[in-house]
Amino acid sequence: MTTGAGTGEADRMREEIQKTRAELGETAQALAAKADPKALGREAAEHAKDRVRQQTAQTAQTVRETAVRVPTTAGQKTTQGTKRVGQKAWQGTKAISQKAKEGTEAALQKGGRGVEVVRKPAYRAGSKIRAHPAASTAIAAVTIAVWALQRRRKTAAAAGTR
Repeated sequence: MTTGAGTGEADRMREEIQKTRAELGETAQALAAKADPKALGREAAEHAKDRVRQQTAQTAQTVRETAVRVPTTAGQKTTQGTKRVGQKAWQGTKAISQKAKEGTEAALQKGGRGVEVVRKPAYRAGSKIRAHPAASTAIAAVTIAVWALQRRRKTAAAAGTR
């Protein structure tokens, strides 16, 4: 015959075993989630996208600042400014391409493929600028010239109304 104390001990042990199994299952799920290549790839892709966005914003700001400093009175200085803007755009494209490549390599090492979405457009933009540097420079020159003319008109209009 068994006593009531022995049965209670067995029930307590069973409950403890079930609790331990449940904790072990949760731990295994947490470890599997941390080692998920797709999730790691998505995370790396998001970081790469953020870096590309930041670099693009910085490049745009640099181009705007450079355009503001370009003198509006001499064609030679406009040409020099255009070259600088073209070089900054070129450098920015190269930097974006490099960042995208680094992000892709990091994501591929972790098993993800999501960075390809960011890298391909950056490479295409860089390829177009490298393939047509004269056209890119001409577009930058026209943009600066239009901006300079508008600025000159506003300045003349403001001076005429005083």
